[in-house]
Amino acid sequence: MKNLLDEHALPWEYADLSEDLKNRKNLTAEIGDVEEVNIDDKIAEARRRLEFLNCEYKGKRFMSEGDYRRMLSWVEVLIREGKCPEQAGTLTLGHSKDWVKYTLYLIQKEVMNFKKDDEWVRLAWIIGGSEGEFSTIKTKFSTAPKVVRNRVGYDEVVSQLVKGGKIGGKI
Repeated sequence: MKNLLDEHALPWEYADLSEDLKNRKNLTAEIGDVEEVNIDDKIAEARRRLEFLNCEYKGKRFMSEGDYRRMLSWVEVLIREGKCPEQAGTLTLGHSKDWVKYTLYLIQKEVMNFKKDDEWVRLAWIIGGSEGEFSTIKTKFSTAPKVVRNRVGYDEVVSQLVKGGKIGGKI
């Protein structure tokens, strides 16, 4: 620490920063805790958005209960680690893979705040059976399922499924 009378001393050179450094470490710890909460919140929001895939639509389930649970675990790993889980695999879908693809797109865009992240596209591609070229899936990642044509139609169907069907319900 420099003497206050030293004309070449910079302001921070004559201050005892040890207390500030302790406070900064505490602040970093608090920020770390906030990030953990944010990840848990993101996982909860992703689960809420995927909930309708555990329902029946037009007399058929989107997927089995076991496949639904597997998909939830893969999405959680993707949110926590930022990478498509190695154990991810094809799921048997009762409806177009576009429902899963578009829902994953909305999660990565609105919950994770990404534009198009290849790991999210890769998970949609794997779940859908790796059919077609990866680049094609990436190009169509933000396209709503044909049956609903747009985001408004998608939101209406999803809302009805979740309201009317609880978990595992039907419309």
